[in-house]
Amino acid sequence: MKPIDQLVRDEVRAAQPQLAHRRRLGDDLSKIRPVDHNLIFRDFDSAKAVQSELEARGFTTDLWMDRTFFLDAQKASALSDVALAAAFTEVISVAAHYDFEYDGWGASIET
Repeated sequence: MKPIDQLVRDEVRAAQPQLAHRRRLGDDLSKIRPVDHNLIFRDFDSAKAVQSELEARGFTTDLWMDRTFFLDAQKASALSDVALAAAFTEVISVAAHYDFEYDGWGASIET
C-alpha cells in the first residue's frame, strides 16, 4: 500500500474536477456541510474496527454488505483543499491499518 500522505495527495488531486464543477455551480466551498466518505472492505472485522474508530472521532457511520463490506462515514467539513486533505488524512489513517479501498466522497452543494 502507498504511504498515507501519498494516498491523501492522490485523493486531493482526484477531487479537483469535482471541486471545479462545484465552483461553476456556485458552491461556496468554505461552508461547512456533511461530507460522506465511502470505504470498501473485504471482511467484516476490519470494517467494524474502522467504523468504531471513526465513530470515536465524531463521524456518523453506516456499515452494510453486498458481497463486500461498505462503510459510509460522515462528518461536517468545508471543501477547501486544506479541509479535504485533513478529512482524507483522518479517514485514511484509520483505515490504513486494514485491507481497504477508499471509494470516494460526496457532499451537498452549498450556495
